[in-house]
Amino acid sequence: MAAASVLSGLSGCACYLCCRSGVVFLVRPDIDDIVSRETFNKLDMYTKFLMKPAADGILRDKENPYAHTDIKTEDIDLGWKKVGAGFLDWKKKRVKVKKYRISKFLSVDIVSEDDIHGKMNMFVSLSQRILRFRCLFPLNDKPNLKFESNFDAQQMLEDLRITMGEGGIFPDSYNSWDEMTSDESLTNIFFYGMGAILTATQPDHVSSGLGAFVVEMPLENFETRPGFRPLGATIYFDADQKPCVIFDPHQNNFFYPDKAGWEAAKFLVRVSVVTLITVREHLVWSHLIISNSVTKASIIHLPPCHPIRRLLTIFTFFTNKVNTVALKALTPRNGLLHRATGFTYNSMKEIFDASYQASNIFEPFGDRKVSSSIQKLSDEGKFPYLSEGIAYFQIIRAFVQQWLKIADMGVDDAVAAKSFYDAVKEESKGQKYELPNLEDDGDAMINLLSQMIFVVTAYHELAGGVVDYFCLPSRCGFRCTNNATQMDVQSFLITTIITGSTSVRMPNLMQDFNNFFGAGEAPSWETAVWNNFKRNIEIQSKKVIHADANRQIKFKAFDPAKFECSISV
Repeated sequence: MAAASVLSGLSGCACYLCCRSGVVFLVRPDIDDIVSRETFNKLDMYTKFLMKPAADGILRDKENPYAHTDIKTEDIDLGWKKVGAGFLDWKKKRVKVKKYRISKFLSVDIVSEDDIHGKMNMFVSLSQRILRFRCLFPLNDKPNLKFESNFDAQQMLEDLRITMGEGGIFPDSYNSWDEMTSDESLTNIFFYGMGAILTATQPDHVSSGLGAFVVEMPLENFETRPGFRPLGATIYFDADQKPCVIFDPHQNNFFYPDKAGWEAAKFLVRVSVVTLITVREHLVWSHLIISNSVTKASIIHLPPCHPIRRLLTIFTFFTNKVNTVALKALTPRNGLLHRATGFTYNSMKEIFDASYQASNIFEPFGDRKVSSSIQKLSDEGKFPYLSEGIAYFQIIRAFVQQWLKIADMGVDDAVAAKSFYDAVKEESKGQKYELPNLEDDGDAMINLLSQMIFVVTAYHELAGGVVDYFCLPSRCGFRCTNNATQMDVQSFLITTIITGSTSVRMPNLMQDFNNFFGAGEAPSWETAVWNNFKRNIEIQSKKVIHADANRQIKFKAFDPAKFECSISV
C-alpha cells in the first residue's frame, strides 16, 4: 500500500526544507505551472506544500530502483562484528532499537538502521516532524472541495506529474480494470482484488438469507471528524458473485441495486474495504507486526552466517527503513494517514488497537480454515486468492524445509534459532493467533519462516497494490461525506502521494541473487536450493498465467513474476 510507507515521497518533501546556519525554514513550492491552480489554491497549506516536492522525490527514487545484485554477502553484518577471517567468525555487538508506543496495545520496536543502507537520513526525519507541526500546518479539512469531474482530477494529476507510465509517479497497473463504479467492479474487488482478503474470512453459514456470500467491514463505531460520516458496511453477494444488498450500519438501512442510495452505498463499501485493509492487514499486520518482528529478531539473535538469517536476508532487505518511515509517516497525529482519513486521532488509535488484537498474520496461510462455500468457489477456480495463494505457500514451505534440512544446524545454531523464534513468539502475544511454543510443534519454525516469506511477497502485493483504487476520485479513498460518490480533492491528493510511493519497488523475487547465495564463502548448497525454489515459482507463474487465460476476470496479484523479494513501500 501505499499507506504502508511513503519513504520516497517524504524524501522528496525534504526538497523544500532548507537549512542555513542551523535554522530550518520553509520555501513554498512553485505552483505557477499548475493549470488547475484555482482548485489547488483552495487547498490547505499542508497539502499544497506536500504535493510537488513529494512527487519530485518519488520520481528521483523511481529512476534508481534496487536490483538483486545490490544484496551482497559481504555487506550483511548488522548487529554483529567480524572477529576472524572465517565465514563463521562473528561476535554479537549492540544494535540500537527504537521503541514507539502507538496506542494502548500496539507498541513497535524497530532496529534503527539497515544492512547496506545504514541509518535513516536525518533531513528526511526532520521534514516528517515539521510537517506534523500544528502551528505551521494545522489540520484544516476541506470535505466539500470536490472535482467537477474525473477529467478535472486527471488534469490536476498531469500538472503535478502524478500519472502512470514514464514521467509519472504512479506505478503501472497489471490489472485491466477500466472502471470501479459499476456493480461488476464490486465482484472484481471482493473476489479478485484486495477485498478477497476479507471475503475469505466469511462464516461457514450465512444465515441472513440476503446472499450466498457476506463481507463485513466493521468500522462504524470509530468516530470521524466534523464533515465526514462514519465508515463501515456489510455487503452481500449472490451465488453468482453479484452484489445484491449493502447494509449501512450508520444509517441502519439496506440498499439494493438500481434503487435510491445504491451508488452512494457502493462508494461507502469501496472506501470502507480499502481503508480497513490499508490500516489493518497492510500497515499494522504486514509492516509493523510480522515483517518488523522477524527482521528485528534475525538481526539481534542470528549472526550473518546463521542458516536462518541467510535464508531471511533477501526477504528482510530494506525492511527497517521502510517500516520506520511507515510508522513515522502514517501512525502519528497529523501524519499522512490521519489527514487522509476522516477519523479523529483517538479513533485511529482505537483502530490500531483493534487491528493488533484481531491479528492472525502469523497463522500459516496454507493451514487456515475457510467456509465450505469459499472452498467450493476455490475448487471451481472462482476464488484464486485461496487456490493460488495456497499453491504458492506450499512452494515456500517446501523451500524452507529443504533449506533447514540441508543446513543441519549444530548445537550453537539451534540455540540461536530458538532465541530468534522465542523473540518473535513474544511479539505475537495478545493477538488472535499467537505462535505456539517451538518445542510443542515440530513444524513451528518452518511455519513461521514460510508465513513471513508469504506475507512480504504475495500477501503484501495484494494488500498494498492500490493504484487501481486511488487513481481517480470516483473510485476509492480513505474518507466519505454523506451520500458521496467521489473523494474530496484534499484527501484524494494526499492519497495519490501515498500511492505514488509504491512505484519505488524492491528487487524482483524471481532473480538469481548471485552476489548473495553461495557467495563470499557461503555454502554452495544455498545456490542449489535457491535455484530449485526459483524454478518452482517460475512454474507456478506459468500456471497462474494459464489460469488467467481461461477466466473472465483476471487475478495477477499472486503471479510470482510480479513479486518483490521484501516488503516495500
